[in-house]
Amino acid sequence: MVPNPSFPEEAQSWQISSYNHQNLLDEQLLDQCATTGFAVNPKIRFFTVTPHPHGLQISGQTNVLKFGFILTDKVLSSDILVFHGPQEYVFDAPQGSGICNQFTSTLLPQPGCDGSIISFTFINASSRLEQVIPFGLPRATVFEFQLQVVNPLLNPTTNALEVRHCRGTMRNLTIIHRGACPSGGSTVSSLQHALWPIIPHLQSVGIVFLTPIVAA
Repeated sequence: MVPNPSFPEEAQSWQISSYNHQNLLDEQLLDQCATTGFAVNPKIRFFTVTPHPHGLQISGQTNVLKFGFILTDKVLSSDILVFHGPQEYVFDAPQGSGICNQFTSTLLPQPGCDGSIISFTFINASSRLEQVIPFGLPRATVFEFQLQVVNPLLNPTTNALEVRHCRGTMRNLTIIHRGACPSGGSTVSSLQHALWPIIPHLQSVGIVFLTPIVAA
């Protein structure tokens, strides 16, 4: 495991070499190649997401998820915010409607929801953008919102939420891949946040009396 640098960096070239001895001498070189690595993005600050009610999260239970965070940069009209939850979650209701289930926020515009994806666009939110103060300046803006969700039936395979602030994206947001901005966009800041475990709800539980077995 290698920690990422403390500061943002553009994608760098990585050189990969193999040797026939651990001394790593030139004459022991077997093969070599170079490949482009990944950019290190600024981290979205003071991110929180909590389920209400608190406590053990049982499958099929209805909760309100409350989010809070501070962005590292201002928000432009071409920007989008993408929240990509575990694929087992469904944030829209009814499913397939594109409507986020009981969404509320005092600052963020109404988002779109598609299964486990929440996406905010700011094309028609110029008055809201003027109020945003990024991290590092006095009285930085704290974004907050909440929505309702039904816990999945099983504990998610990849139980983490990915958040991405994207810039310069195209208007067609029908395809959003995990780990990347929509076509034509670049990442301003991002974050991965581990979520709580989902406890499966036992089904068809019953209690019966058994006749005692008496041995001679």
